[in-house]
Amino acid sequence: MGIRGVSPYPEGAERGAINKAFDEFFATLEARETDRGVALASLKGEAGTQESARAKEAAKIFKEDLEASRDGKLAGNAVLRLGETSAALRISGAPSLPIVMTQEKAREIMRADDHGLSLETLAALPEHLADPIMILDSSTQADSLVVVTEPFHEGKPVVAAIHLNSRAGRLEVNQVASVYGKDSAGSFLEKKIGRGKLRYINKTRGFAWSRGLSGLQLPAVMQHAKRLDGKKILTERDLVKTLESERTTRGIAPSLSPGEHLPPGKNVSFRMTARGVSNTVKKLTEQAKNAVPTRVVQSFSGLPEHIRKAYAGRENTLEGVYDPQTKTVWMVADNLTDAERVADVWAHETVVHGGLRSLFAPAQLRTILDKMWVAADGRANGKLMEIADRYGLDVRKRGDQHRAVEEYMANLAEGRR
Repeated sequence: MGIRGVSPYPEGAERGAINKAFDEFFATLEARETDRGVALASLKGEAGTQESARAKEAAKIFKEDLEASRDGKLAGNAVLRLGETSAALRISGAPSLPIVMTQEKAREIMRADDHGLSLETLAALPEHLADPIMILDSSTQADSLVVVTEPFHEGKPVVAAIHLNSRAGRLEVNQVASVYGKDSAGSFLEKKIGRGKLRYINKTRGFAWSRGLSGLQLPAVMQHAKRLDGKKILTERDLVKTLESERTTRGIAPSLSPGEHLPPGKNVSFRMTARGVSNTVKKLTEQAKNAVPTRVVQSFSGLPEHIRKAYAGRENTLEGVYDPQTKTVWMVADNLTDAERVADVWAHETVVHGGLRSLFAPAQLRTILDKMWVAADGRANGKLMEIADRYGLDVRKRGDQHRAVEEYMANLAEGRR
């Protein structure tokens, strides 16, 4: 509550000084050209580029789905795919699940007789969900987020409501519940921010973007903004940090060691030499000419630095790992017991982990694993659930579903049914 008669926002000379400072700030921002005009750069670096590329690919698939739905080429119960939940949404509290939209909702959003969005505008939604202006808590729907995007429709900013932890058939998803141009957006956002609903804001673009709205002095409002739950309001800096962190950890495939997913090796003190392991691998690769390369090291210390960091503490258990960064299977002789075990580990890492990643792009692989989870009956499959239970996987999470089904396939490759 404010003090009666006293404005919480700066006015007069103070207001002028703030505006001048922000004018100078915006003048220094790097501009970039996009296919929809000039936008201010925010997601920089390799990680930002990768996130943008993933979003662009998702937008392409979403557009294809929209067109197929429009032309009557999709089954009536099929949902439209918007790719994975973006990092911006995830740091704002959304679970890592596929994002979908029903065909009926898409038709409603694009209704020409109700000032609806064009197909082209709607198709770009995955890109705007990856790099939004703001993300806020919904005031009307529990477990939902409101995403404020950069585009305007008929002079009004386009917002999207996302219902979290929804269901599409047997899959858990985040579902787009509405997309529309928001009336009186300035006063709406000022009230929402004042009530502690703001979770994320892209300040780099948001302050300049807000100048097109009446009733909102965003720089001033943000000086007093706090989250209702007491947590930090996240910005594009937090998003880039998250993307960079995910980029460095995403490089290693989820199959790590006999302590994870592979049945344990023989409990003996004998360990092989690197030469002995290499001889066995050579015989295996002679029968699999297109297999990804395999490198053998004697001890854990011989692995590349990024793998050693990823598996610190597993120096005496890591037998083999597929590394997508170098597209190579690495095997540790000190932790292998015999030729049979070498063959098991090699098949596990090469046939499934290396093979899948050499054949499919990351987004394609995730879609394939989604389908395989459903085809294998997911939670109803006792062997999948045994893997999940044994290694502490939470099959409510999409990533852990992928790990379970991929390891299940790897075990089949080894002949363990």
